[in-house]
Amino acid sequence: MRLLRFAKPLIPMRIKSRLAETLIQSGWQPPGTPRSEVGWIVEVPLPGHRMTALELQEQKDYRRSAVGEIITLFEALYGVDLGTDGRIADRLVRVAGTTLLEAAFILKSLAETREIEGDWCEYGVAHGRTSALLAQVMLKEKRGRTLWLYDSFEGLPAPHEKDVLLNDIYEKGSMAAYEGMLSFPEAALRAELATVDPGTDWFMIKKGWITSESLETGSPDRISFAYLDMDFYQSTLDVLNLLVERMPAGGIAVIDDYGVFSEGVRTAVTEVMTAHPAAFALENPFKSKFAVMKRL
Repeated sequence: MRLLRFAKPLIPMRIKSRLAETLIQSGWQPPGTPRSEVGWIVEVPLPGHRMTALELQEQKDYRRSAVGEIITLFEALYGVDLGTDGRIADRLVRVAGTTLLEAAFILKSLAETREIEGDWCEYGVAHGRTSALLAQVMLKEKRGRTLWLYDSFEGLPAPHEKDVLLNDIYEKGSMAAYEGMLSFPEAALRAELATVDPGTDWFMIKKGWITSESLETGSPDRISFAYLDMDFYQSTLDVLNLLVERMPAGGIAVIDDYGVFSEGVRTAVTEVMTAHPAAFALENPFKSKFAVMKRL
């Protein structure tokens, strides 16, 4: 199996093979997997879908087992302590739209940026499951950071011409047909955050379309970690250009949907890397659905 061909050579093959199996079981799919063979785990039902209580419980039990395995193996592979206590593990069980592999890299990034001054930002929060994971880690650290959360709460914007459709996930037929999809109410985000901490002084919700203009006036001065999940080109480009200016050395950005749904996300990353070659180091772990950019 070549899934872990980039793994450290000192990691025993039996561990690499078990990690590979767990990654696939937890929702990760190798590039080019036919749509008919993809079995994503989705805890948040899509409109029109109904999940029985038994199905939901079976799914949660499975994910609890998968979370424990992937965190243990991930820490062995990378030699890092993700600091995953019971509450953070529970958040990992609840993530939706973010694979466990990607969530593990988010935790790894948070651990690596722990000593770097700056707030955390998430761009495109949807139902708030990943927001709650970030919140759980941030409040555990007690370093006085603020979690900034950006979303229009109106679904996807109109696509840019550079948003070439790569994977017609919901069989809409065109990129333009996705405008307005994946909309979740702000109340869903607030309800999810309240399960972490009922207070409201530790986060900022910035409602509206994410543009260069809105970011200029509505962003923290220093951003040590950012999670980008906006699917499309223009907003991804605008945020990355902001991070060039406001992310200190050692800061990390994790970018979702890298070369998976719209080509626009990968195009935006490529353009910023080309325009600012000394700004970031880029990694696409296991050639999966996300990229990691570390500020140099």
